[in-house]
Amino acid sequence: MEFKASYDNIVKIITSIIFFVAIFFTIKSLNLLLEGGYNNLTVIVTNIGVIIFFVILILLTWLYSPVSYILDDKYLIIKRRASNYMIELNEIKSIEKIIDDELKGTIRIFAVGGLFGYFGKYYIPSYGIVKFYATQRKNRILIETTKGEKYLITPDNISLFDELRKRL
Repeated sequence: MEFKASYDNIVKIITSIIFFVAIFFTIKSLNLLLEGGYNNLTVIVTNIGVIIFFVILILLTWLYSPVSYILDDKYLIIKRRASNYMIELNEIKSIEKIIDDELKGTIRIFAVGGLFGYFGKYYIPSYGIVKFYATQRKNRILIETTKGEKYLITPDNISLFDELRKRL
């Protein structure tokens, strides 16, 4: 069974803003290089660095953002464009739905916070370190494994929670 992971409006807005900022600075950097900035090594390195930074930023976040969640007989698969992340169903200790109040005080440790979703490591005071594979701020499901790892996913259809519960 596949469960889609659509972007919410906040992700769409943040992604659009960052995309337009990236385009603006990339065009500005290209113009500086084409207008004679190629005579100054600092200008060349800086502007090429800006272009490379934005291309890598957008490409990597797009490649590793969640696209959907697939539930099969053995795994919960977090489908991403670059590579899938798999959680063995027999290693899932518990699942629960998370509400807004439980996320108060959340700190991004090493994560993306809105560009193509919310993914990476976050610290939630009441849960500790949690790996987010989310694209929206609703339908939050927290999964804890027997190894003590915690994951937060956000399928469009919350019935994934019931399907996971059946398999525990």
